[in-house]
Amino acid sequence: MKRSRFSVKWFILSVTLLFFLVPRVGAGRVVDGIFLTVNGEGITFSEFREFVAGRLGISVGDADSYLRKIDSEEKLRPLLDDFINVTLVRVKLKELGESVSDEEVERVIDGIVRENNITREQFRKALEREGLTYEGYRERLREDMEKSRLVRALRGKEVLVTDDEVREYYVSNRDRFLVGYEATFDLLSVNLSQARDRVGPAALREVLARLEDAARKGEHVSSLAEMLKERGIQPEVSSMGPVAEGDLRGELKEAVGELRPGETSSSIVLGENLVFISLREKKGGRPLPFDEVKEKIREELVGKRSLAAVREIIKDLREKALIRVNL
Repeated sequence: MKRSRFSVKWFILSVTLLFFLVPRVGAGRVVDGIFLTVNGEGITFSEFREFVAGRLGISVGDADSYLRKIDSEEKLRPLLDDFINVTLVRVKLKELGESVSDEEVERVIDGIVRENNITREQFRKALEREGLTYEGYRERLREDMEKSRLVRALRGKEVLVTDDEVREYYVSNRDRFLVGYEATFDLLSVNLSQARDRVGPAALREVLARLEDAARKGEHVSSLAEMLKERGIQPEVSSMGPVAEGDLRGELKEAVGELRPGETSSSIVLGENLVFISLREKKGGRPLPFDEVKEKIREELVGKRSLAAVREIIKDLREKALIRVNL
């Protein structure tokens, strides 16, 4: 979530990757100097290393060791693709005069700290419990702000949601806004500290990303548990319920409320544990009044449209950019 310093002229060029080479085992690697060029602008290996450290929640030194051990294009490609996407967004914002400053990012973090009534140090420790570094969190926050600003600049009107669309979504999805129901669900829990000690922070972030992807596709928590066991991590899977909606709390309550039978939640951090939920059944209940949920629905729909717009923008930027990777 942090890196800019790109003074770039934007070239509209057709087609794309000049070369995308990864060294063989034992081959030399650029230690620093120009690692990547985007439309003629050089980016150093140090910047990529800092990016990887933030992504994996590890120190820069550990990121350097991690990168030196990578022995195939397949393993490096996801990180490199992600870095290129972040770079393209940042370059485009600079061209538009819409760059996100360090001060803006810090102001947002100040707001988060105030809202949660904690100190900066407590905030750092909370991030560490979730396997994140403060620097990594700040960089991801910057990236989110940059994507939001780019969508607003290029596709602002396209992501707006009308009142009729909000009401239509509510009518079609009343079962996502129930109160007073009873739910039966399966819950996967993994202790983050133990898992980190077992496989290391970099490997843990990698497997957690795979879990999130599997959950989005609707895979049951039992399948997610098998993915963890393959990496030597032992999760706990338990069946819960029926549990009354009034007995659920916080993020757990929110996640169960939004799920339909057969769906799996995204990850939830509960203390030292990371939790996923697969809903089996939801009985009874009544929908909340429209006025109580309409703004939440609007935010959700705008978020979905913005995500789709970001993907389209990045795809377009990559098709028109001249990118060279020097390894």
